[in-house]
Amino acid sequence: MAVSFTNRLKTTPLSKARGLVWQKMADAMLGTKYDLSVVFTADAFMHKLNMTYRQKDKPTNVLAFPIADDSGEIYLDIPYIKRESKKYDHAPEVHLDYLFIHGLLHLAGHDHGDEMEHHERRLMKKHISR
Repeated sequence: MAVSFTNRLKTTPLSKARGLVWQKMADAMLGTKYDLSVVFTADAFMHKLNMTYRQKDKPTNVLAFPIADDSGEIYLDIPYIKRESKKYDHAPEVHLDYLFIHGLLHLAGHDHGDEMEHHERRLMKKHISR
């Protein structure tokens, strides 16, 4: 699988080691032939995407877009995620990992609900040691 990271921010939100963990998770969940693009962005761009594709007039934490059976994109709003992590009382990095998993599950065909939440908890426990 090819996972590419695009950073539209001034800071780098993901270490090289964390990128390798994400690569491993993506391979396990989507297959090794899947092309995944991960974009780190901020509120204004995410607001525009959310309005264009979901008709929601606000930014959001994560959006996942399947492109084809073997490719997709995950957009992560880093400032939003940092603010939101305080609400859940954990480190922004933990919330970022969780939302990456959330995006992967959407690309794998899961919808919101109890089953998706179960998979999120299981994958966090399996792949993210904090």
